[in-house]
Amino acid sequence: MLVTRILETRLLTYILIMHACSQRELYRTVTKIPGHLAGVMDQETFEKARLYNLDKSNFGFWVGIWGEIEHSVRNIILRLQFCFD
Repeated sequence: MLVTRILETRLLTYILIMHACSQRELYRTVTKIPGHLAGVMDQETFEKARLYNLDKSNFGFWVGIWGEIEHSVRNIILRLQFCFD
């Protein structure tokens, strides 16, 4: 029960932080180049950068979740080890 609670709390916290701090929604919704960037880059370059950042954001999200799971499992194993010694 304690193990499940620890995992749920860590993952929920991570997901909420990632959702709140994420630029992912902007990467999805802004498809046309903003006016102040029109003189700096063209639409094709903007689209490539947008898709790259969207992929990078998604990859970072899953890497972070994997790290949280790995860290939680390590903590649980170490705490259980101390309980049975």
